[in-house]
Amino acid sequence: MPTSGAKRDGETLDWHEWKFTFWHFPGQTVYHGGLVAEREDGQTYLFTGDSFTPSGMDDYCMQNRDILRQGEGYEYCLRRIASLPENTWLLNQHVEPMFRFTRAQIGSMQSELAKRSASLAQLSPWPDMNYMVDASWARVFPYGSDIGAGETVELEFRITNHAPKG
Repeated sequence: MPTSGAKRDGETLDWHEWKFTFWHFPGQTVYHGGLVAEREDGQTYLFTGDSFTPSGMDDYCMQNRDILRQGEGYEYCLRRIASLPENTWLLNQHVEPMFRFTRAQIGSMQSELAKRSASLAQLSPWPDMNYMVDASWARVFPYGSDIGAGETVELEFRITNHAPKG
């Protein structure tokens, strides 16, 4: 197996006494990734990026596009964490030390996320509450371009349709 390049969700790489599993992990952002590292002795680590801290979900920034839908965003990430062995260490590169979540803590975050979703669904004037939490549902792509005087650049207007019907 090649050791470089993009990895698909669930793809693994064995390296010395480690097995790495690459995850789509859309907590902090829609395109976020996580890495599960398992040692031969069974100890498991999850590199969460900025998605979690010892206090829970790290979702305070509207630009992060934390989608609130079953099977997406933090709901998806919490189910993935719950699928790991209970003694799994979680690592956020900005936070020391490593931390763990108990099953009760994961359940509490899932419950609070469901409450938040229900509240936002009631408040939303749109057909889907994710228009409220996705500040980039309508955006210009690419975000930035470098061009000189007199040159042209092709831009796209990208829309994420969160509505349940087209």
